[in-house]
Amino acid sequence: MKKFSKMIQGLAVIVGLLVLATSGQAATATVTQGFGTYTWTTSAGSIDITLTDIAVNPTSIIQNISGFTFGAAGGGNEAFQFVTPTSTGGVITLGTDTTPGDTPIQWSFSGSSSLYVLGWNPPSPPDYTIIGLSNNGYAGANGSLVDNDPHNPFILHFAEFVLSIDGITSETTLSNATIQFGTSWTPPSPPSVPEASALMFLSTGLVGLVVWRRKKRFE
Repeated sequence: MKKFSKMIQGLAVIVGLLVLATSGQAATATVTQGFGTYTWTTSAGSIDITLTDIAVNPTSIIQNISGFTFGAAGGGNEAFQFVTPTSTGGVITLGTDTTPGDTPIQWSFSGSSSLYVLGWNPPSPPDYTIIGLSNNGYAGANGSLVDNDPHNPFILHFAEFVLSIDGITSETTLSNATIQFGTSWTPPSPPSVPEASALMFLSTGLVGLVVWRRKKRFE
């Protein structure tokens, strides 16, 4: 009996060590949407996002990744904006145009838990969108990619972003995540929150309805 008890205790210790070893691990997932994929990893106070353009021999800017929107329950307003990719597949200029005076590979990031928006920041020129790989030198690309000064240069194939956000934990998951393509998308508006006066009016009406029903019952 003592031997069995010690065995149980030993198993309990092993299970406890396994729980400690696995606790705090980051949540992660990879999802494909349209011409792209996104991979996200959450950890304490941080979300790591890699956007990859999987279009092969792209022909138009509408196939380029230009943004990413998502929700993250528990996240506050962005605490720190680190949105210059930590690694990229390189930068490429198609045609002879260059874009003078811009900030290389700089995107913007803003929002709160219901809606975060990561993307290039209008009214700046929509350069440094993410373009897919080509095995024909982009021979079939139209004017929106080749020799288009406002669109050049491009990030080649993928970019990784590190977003530091208050309230994010290793158990946080992303919701309503959407890859944005092209240069004409409009960030969606976050859901509106009812004003205090509206909430008071609604609660007063509900109380009145309850009183009326109780009164009718005893008539």
